Amino acid sequence: MWRRQSVLYSPERVERLRAFSDLLIENAVLRRDRLDLVERLQSLLLYPDILQKINEVVREATITYPDHTISVSLMDELANARVAPNDIPIKALTPWKETYCQYVIASGKPFEVTDSFNDLVVCQSPNASQVRSYSGVPLIVRSFAIGVICLYSDKPRESWDFIDQTRMTQWAVTVIDILETELSQQS
Repeated sequence: MWRRQSVLYSPERVERLRAFSDLLIENAVLRRDRLDLVERLQSLLLYPDILQKINEVVREATITYPDHTISVSLMDELANARVAPNDIPIKALTPWKETYCQYVIASGKPFEVTDSFNDLVVCQSPNASQVRSYSGVPLIVRSFAIGVICLYSDKPRESWDFIDQTRMTQWAVTVIDILETELSQQS
């Protein structure tokens, strides 16, 4: 289930939880074998036909959710690099510690926020006012969460329902299949 319980904690407990969470996230993102795989995938994305296939997934998502931004990104040690919907790979770079995608990568599980202002995990993010609602699903390739497909908006949502979750998962599986196929053909 994707839902997180909203629990009130003291400010001290919140800070301890954040520090622990930051350490876990950093350890997950900075694993050398994971970063090697991300580097290989980034080099594959220089091929226009691979990028075109991923962009087709993003176009479908954009039609389904016209009021949201849809992004496919790979996360390396420096940044969360947007792959699609850009026509040129690695066009938009955001330090990974500033993205909600870090929580998806660290857990290897979907992560969603209905209203960033009321979410304990992201309420103090520098992007909380621009990214009010977010749903991200990990792109797991060869047992590593190497990236994320996500939907986000500057408006809060009431919820992310089962249909939203199913669509996101299906799009993630399609992108994973594209990446896995290309990796095995290059090996």
